[in-house]
Amino acid sequence: MSSNRHLATDPNTPPKILAKLSGDTDVVTRWNVASNPNTSLEILIKLASNTDEWVRQNVARNQNTPLETLTRLSDSGVWVRRTP
Repeated sequence: MSSNRHLATDPNTPPKILAKLSGDTDVVTRWNVASNPNTSLEILIKLASNTDEWVRQNVARNQNTPLETLTRLSDSGVWVRRTP
């Protein structure tokens, strides 16, 4: 696993680092940032507009994603389901 991918999956990675990784050219790194519980609301909202469907799906699955963003994702055709 690349170091950026690893950082993006680590729940202890600081939000500032995750913000930087959210613009990584590697899509898997962006998927991981979107899934990370430590990702800031600002970055989740930004990633909700990502061109990659799986990034948007992971934003939808993130428990910290605001309801307004979930609604926008759902309206755009992204399957949204929250799991406990």
